[in-house]
Amino acid sequence: MRRTLSGRNSPRTPQVGWGEVGYFLAEVAVYVSIAWWGLTRTDSLLPGLLLAAVLLILFAASWGLLVSPKAKWPLRGVADSAFRVVWFACGLAAAITVALGS
Repeated sequence: MRRTLSGRNSPRTPQVGWGEVGYFLAEVAVYVSIAWWGLTRTDSLLPGLLLAAVLLILFAASWGLLVSPKAKWPLRGVADSAFRVVWFACGLAAAITVALGS
């Protein structure tokens, strides 16, 4: 059990390490790069915003339904690992595409 600020042990205190923080920041980076990529695909603002919103919803829904800790249909084993690799690779590809201006 972790100690609270008062010095007592608390079973309700969540144990979050730097690994979880880094993983969360990587997820946020994927969402930002996907949204940015969607915004840069069109010449006008409204279609770009619509595309960015749709992509964010698709990525968030797929993550939430399949691999989040409270997933409705959790993937296991190789399927889980493969999904995460493809999901993060899509974010990386979007970030590189935006950075290169292609």
